[in-house]
Amino acid sequence: MGDYFKPWRKKIGVATLVIACVLAGGWVRSISDQDVVFIQRQRNAFVDNHVLISMQGAISWSRWSPIETDTPKPLEYRHSKNPGPSDDDWKGAEVHWHWQWNGFDFGASSVKETMWMGQVKPWTREVEVWQIPYWFLVVPLMLLSAYLLFSKPRNLPATRQ
Repeated sequence: MGDYFKPWRKKIGVATLVIACVLAGGWVRSISDQDVVFIQRQRNAFVDNHVLISMQGAISWSRWSPIETDTPKPLEYRHSKNPGPSDDDWKGAEVHWHWQWNGFDFGASSVKETMWMGQVKPWTREVEVWQIPYWFLVVPLMLLSAYLLFSKPRNLPATRQ
């Protein structure tokens, strides 16, 4: 049994299997729960908000720029029950481009706002969204780990001298 994990391909196979299992756990959790991580970054006079969301069988990253805040928080985590599907994410926005298919959702838009820090000031918030379904990450990693763990290494031909 000790010789089974000697080749590098078996070690990489176990590592990819562990990563696939962690992502599969996130996939199952995202069906009932919503996890959100906010990362705010100061950029000149404005603050960008990067958002990582795990919900409804997908993981997504979005960027909102600028956001309305006096004091940016560098990192914030929120957890809630899954609110259910939302088809109005793009309503009320000027969509620059948008592509959606089978759990994938990519796009960029801008939203006209009228209030800034409690004052009436028109401004525009730019929003980018990049979402991929968990299956797109889990299935290839599982197949790769199965290949690395169960395939026999090739015998290289002897070199002529």
